[in-house]
Amino acid sequence: MDVEYSVQLLQVRYGHTDDALRTHSVRGSLSRMAESGVLEQAEAEHLVKSYTFFRRLINGLRMLRGSARDLYLPPVAHSEFDHLARRIGYVDIAGQKPAQQLHVDLELQRARVAKFVSLHAAPLLSSSVASLAELVLRAADDLGEED
Repeated sequence: MDVEYSVQLLQVRYGHTDDALRTHSVRGSLSRMAESGVLEQAEAEHLVKSYTFFRRLINGLRMLRGSARDLYLPPVAHSEFDHLARRIGYVDIAGQKPAQQLHVDLELQRARVAKFVSLHAAPLLSSSVASLAELVLRAADDLGEED
């Protein structure tokens, strides 16, 4: 998931100087990044909501299909998409069907995550950094550590 990978990249980038960012919890890490000024508070809160949404969606897909490996989304117009929406808690509200609500929420959360990735994670993996390993090594060089 893009949120998890992007948070991990930020942890590598900033965690070497801020022990509070060294946590296994994505939600905890986002909260601590807001406290330390790496992220804006509102941005961190939106990302926690996005992360929670995608975890709920993944778990719903697992229950729907009975498999941890089959995580592709059915087409929005398919009855299985409506079944997924209902399975993860959507109900008819003011004439809007569960599938419609899930589709809107899915697009909103995708946009939020894409914005976060493009602002924070993508620059860390620019053409000057070819891999996560190089990012880790670059952070170690910044600290003046040697092999």
